[in-house]
Amino acid sequence: MAAKHYTISFDANGGVGVPDPVDKVENIFTMLPTTKPIRTGYEFIGWGLTNDARVARYNPGTAIELNEDTTLYALWKRDVTLSYDANGGVNAPKSQTETIYNNSPAPYFGIASTKPVREGYTFKGWAATKDATVVSYKPIYTYQLAEDTTLYAVWEKVPDPVDPPAGPVDPADPVDPIDPVDPVIPVVKTACSIKAGALTIPIDSKGAYLNLTVNSDGKRSFKSSSTSVATVDAAGKIVPKKIGSTKITITVAESELFLNGSETVTVTVGPKKVTISKVSSPKKAYLKVTWKKNTTATGYQISYSTDKTFAKGTKTSSVTKQKTVSKSIKVSSKKTYYVRIRSYKTVSGKKYYGPWSSVKSVKTK
Repeated sequence: MAAKHYTISFDANGGVGVPDPVDKVENIFTMLPTTKPIRTGYEFIGWGLTNDARVARYNPGTAIELNEDTTLYALWKRDVTLSYDANGGVNAPKSQTETIYNNSPAPYFGIASTKPVREGYTFKGWAATKDATVVSYKPIYTYQLAEDTTLYAVWEKVPDPVDPPAGPVDPADPVDPIDPVDPVIPVVKTACSIKAGALTIPIDSKGAYLNLTVNSDGKRSFKSSSTSVATVDAAGKIVPKKIGSTKITITVAESELFLNGSETVTVTVGPKKVTISKVSSPKKAYLKVTWKKNTTATGYQISYSTDKTFAKGTKTSSVTKQKTVSKSIKVSSKKTYYVRIRSYKTVSGKKYYGPWSSVKSVKTK
């Protein structure tokens, strides 16, 4: 009986330059290619079985033992460092570093509470340029930074003391009239604008952040309506606990220039992301999808289209049994189809969907 053969494919996961697919013979270890993909600004850390893994399962040039069609995803990391410059003063805070993995959003940094000192000056806050006079970043406040950033201390000179009169005042001396005081013009504060879309994260996620846009420099705080579904920390990192949905309320405090504001968004925790093992065309006008079983799911939803963006002509097919790992679908012949799959979990009669898998394509017979 002839040995079975499997295909090991590679996904650059945002990079370029993956090796060609490798033929894997059943029960025989196969060496992975030594070729490493590249991605501008990121360090390649190895190959994983999912596109959001943070620890490599395999490295280039090592042996692989799996007996199934498999896609290996390039895993990436990039450090973002926030540094401080006392800008003529001393006692600047220590730098802070956060790591971005794969395609995760830019990290949030809490500005250090340590304040530098400078003789004859008052520390006002931080700015992104050395000669700035207006504060852009305040201690303890949280900001999202996508690139290495250096913040410079903003200083205000302490006025020189006024010398007292040289001698006693003669009552007969004329008194200069007092100049009228200009009226105080009140500061009109700008309304706080908070924009954040709904978010879906898989139950096995290490944490995620909202795609948040705020125009105010006011201090931010976050609160989850159901901490049994997901928690959120002071920096806005959301950690899933169980499948379901919760509402995250973002509150921004009033500042010198902005009014306070709040916004509430829905965060859904769904099953784990599904991995497609293979898409084929076993016979004329049919495509077959094979995937890895998801133990956190109730069933699956397959989406397929002749449009690679799934913007038009997209159809879906449901699988109601968790243990099912393949399905054949009747389609048109001699066409290229793009296929993706996601799992769902039914909780109290409601379906909660996980993220879509990576897209695979096949040309039908």
